[in-house]
Amino acid sequence: MPALAIYSGDTTAAWLGRVVASFWGCVLGMVAWYIGSGNGQGNAYGLGATCAVAFPVAMFFRIHFPGPVLTAVMLPVTFGLVIGYSYLNGTFVELTYASWGFDVAWRRFVSVLIGITAAWIFSYLPPVYSRKRAIRSSYATIIGVSGSLLCDILSYANNPHYHLQENVECRSNLLTWRSKLTKLAARHANAKLEYSLRGRWPEERYLALREILEDLLSLLAQFNHVLGQLDRPWRKALLDRTRFSDPIFLGDVLAVLTMCSSGLRAGTALPQITPAPLIERFRKGKYRGLELPHDPTDQSGEVPSLVTVDVLESENYMRYALGTTTTFSIMARLDRLVVTCKTLLGENYHVSGLHFERDLEA
Repeated sequence: MPALAIYSGDTTAAWLGRVVASFWGCVLGMVAWYIGSGNGQGNAYGLGATCAVAFPVAMFFRIHFPGPVLTAVMLPVTFGLVIGYSYLNGTFVELTYASWGFDVAWRRFVSVLIGITAAWIFSYLPPVYSRKRAIRSSYATIIGVSGSLLCDILSYANNPHYHLQENVECRSNLLTWRSKLTKLAARHANAKLEYSLRGRWPEERYLALREILEDLLSLLAQFNHVLGQLDRPWRKALLDRTRFSDPIFLGDVLAVLTMCSSGLRAGTALPQITPAPLIERFRKGKYRGLELPHDPTDQSGEVPSLVTVDVLESENYMRYALGTTTTFSIMARLDRLVVTCKTLLGENYHVSGLHFERDLEA
C-alpha cells in the first residue's frame, strides 16, 4: 500500500493509521510468539496451537473492523510478519539481520515509521496538492451541476405534450449527485489534518454548505416529481406562478449558481451586491396569494379563474401548491448558499453609501 498519497492530509491520516496499526501488530505478534515459543528459537507445536487461536481472530478483525481499511490491513499483516520472520530466522535460515521475537518486532516498527515519516515530509514539499482545495472544487462542481439539473427539469416541463411522465434521467442524475455529496462528507476528516499557515480550516462552514446542497438536491427531486404529475395547463400555471417562465428571474437564479460555483472553484470573493435575496424577487411576481395564472391560449379551461373550496381540495391544486412551496424553499436555500459562500470566500467590489431598503407594497 503506497505511503505517499495525492493530498498531504491523506498522507497525515495514513501516518497515524500505520503507526498505530504497526505498533499493536508488533505487540500482539510478540505476545503470540513468546506464548508459542517461550525463550526458544521457535516451537512448531506451540506456535501452531497459538496461531490456531490467533489467526481466526485476526481474520475476523480484518473483515469486520468498522474503521479505516488501512488499519484493518496493517495490524494483521504486521502480526503475521513478526511471527513468520521470527520462525524462519530461528528455525531455518536467517533471512534478515533480525533474529526473532522482539528483535523482529522493533525493526519492523522502526522501518514503517521511517518510511511513512519520509512520505509525510515529502507531501509538504512543493508542489502541494491540498485536500481542502479538492473539497472546495467538489462543492463548486455540485453547485454547477445543480444549475444544469434545474435547467433540465424546466426544459422537460416546457414540453408541449399534455401528459408527462417523471423525468427518469434527471431523477437518476439527482440521486447520483446526492450520493457523491454524501461521500464528500467523509473527506473532511483528512482535510483537517493538513497544516496551513492561513489558520484553522472552517469545517463547520463547509458542513453548513453540504447541508444546504443536500436540501437543494432533495427539493429539485421533489420539484421534478411534482411537474411530472401535472397536466400541461397546470404546469404552465405553476411555471408562471413561480416565475420560472420569466427569463429575467431565471437569469438571476442561474447567475447566483454560477457566481457561487465559480467563486468556490477559483477561491475568489463574491461581489457585495448580488441578485440575492432571490426570495424578494420571487415575491415580486405578477401573481400572489390564491391568484391563478390565466393563459389566454389555453382552450381546455382546466385552470379556473376563481379559487373556490372545491378547487383548493382538488388534486391538481394541491400539486400546484406543493410546487409553489417547493420553489420557495429552493429560493431560500439559494439565498443561504450565497451567505455561506460569502462567509467562506469574503466580499469584494464594495460600494459605500448605499441603503438597501425593502419595497413595501400594500
